[in-house]
Amino acid sequence: MAESYFSLYKNVIMLHANTLSIIKEIEFLVKDLLHFSDAISPYFVSGIGKNNSPFYQLFSNDQASEGEFSIKEISFREYFNSLVKTHSWLSEDQKKRVEQYKVLENYLAGHLQEIKIVKIGNIHWDVHIVGRTREDEYVILSTKELSLPHYLVFDN
Repeated sequence: MAESYFSLYKNVIMLHANTLSIIKEIEFLVKDLLHFSDAISPYFVSGIGKNNSPFYQLFSNDQASEGEFSIKEISFREYFNSLVKTHSWLSEDQKKRVEQYKVLENYLAGHLQEIKIVKIGNIHWDVHIVGRTREDEYVILSTKELSLPHYLVFDN
């Protein structure tokens, strides 16, 4: 595992200034943003690099779902659709979070191309938002999601 982090560090040195500024902006936008599913998890930039980087291979469409976990790809719109919906019953904090998601969604759509969302897991999902900069460098924003089957969710 340490070798892949070293490879990632080497890729950072060779990134274009525009990609580095995009990464800094994304880190600023997700600084206090938490993903709420059946668990609460922060967002973080988990990968950056060129098309042939080892971590990019993990997200290629050629990967098949195997073993005890699945690989799902969902659209950018589908992922953000539920996160940016406002409802009259939302608390002020929840409304603020919805606004943060709208800003993040607009920023990503305006600065990254070929955005896809890849979920890897089963009940515990690693969620990765993968997008390409205009310099053909990839940025991966990640979080975790817990999706309990509905029959396991209990109301008090």
